[in-house]
Amino acid sequence: MLNIRSSSLDGGETHLPTMGAEFVVIDPDNQLCQAVLERIMLKGHVCFIPDAVWKRFQSTYAAEISAFPNAFKTLSEGPIDPLWIATPSAPAPEHVPFHRCVVLQFAENETQETGETHTITIHDMLPSPRGSVHHTMFQNWLRHATKNTMPELDSKGHHWCNIIDASAGIVSTLPHLREEIASLHIAGRRCWKAEETWNEFQLLAQRTQAGTTGAFEVHHLTPDGGPELSVEHIERGSEPFMQRPDIGSFHRFLEHHAGTGWRPTIPLRQSLMMMFAELEQTHES
Repeated sequence: MLNIRSSSLDGGETHLPTMGAEFVVIDPDNQLCQAVLERIMLKGHVCFIPDAVWKRFQSTYAAEISAFPNAFKTLSEGPIDPLWIATPSAPAPEHVPFHRCVVLQFAENETQETGETHTITIHDMLPSPRGSVHHTMFQNWLRHATKNTMPELDSKGHHWCNIIDASAGIVSTLPHLREEIASLHIAGRRCWKAEETWNEFQLLAQRTQAGTTGAFEVHHLTPDGGPELSVEHIERGSEPFMQRPDIGSFHRFLEHHAGTGWRPTIPLRQSLMMMFAELEQTHES
């Protein structure tokens, strides 16, 4: 959840953005939809929420609704021609035209066939969705990191993509989806070998454990500068075991409509810190 304040830093009134496009967020409880919804709000657009979940939504987003009272409405208040944001588990009603709906989905449970409606498929997102293969993998890694043992690592690389970058890219895309059906893929631009990801994750886990117990050692406190930066060209092919999803179409779409292209900014270490926090929250609950 975003920490939104109702007044500016100098004590004056907050200047809210002018309202723009209209969107129906069918499943506001979905992890990715929540991140997208918050971005939509900050961009000055209007979100319509199904009446069936409105009360729960009001409770969860009380601060945001107070700060942006015109950004959220119930579906019964009648949007004119909104874009419906659906997921495989929460599809749009049958009366919604194909070109007025976009399905947000994760690659590992991709169900929407290309060509039926707009689809945006996210690969290797961090934090990984609960119940996903990657979430289970990181849970296993946390157990090994705590015991200082080595997990079994697969030979497949991952193009990790932070949910903040992904949601920002999605919201920049949404207002420009037209009648021509788009099938877009989002992933990080660099491939990380499993060993590289594990080394970063293990370091974070060990530092967290040391902070909890107070048993710091020199290597816990020595700054290492983080992993070496490396970015692959947007159209460059990788080695077979590092094959990257086709993000070229997404990059060109953003270049044409937003002028920026696909340029994720969140470092892997920060993404893994968010993943680690998610695992701790899951464990506590």
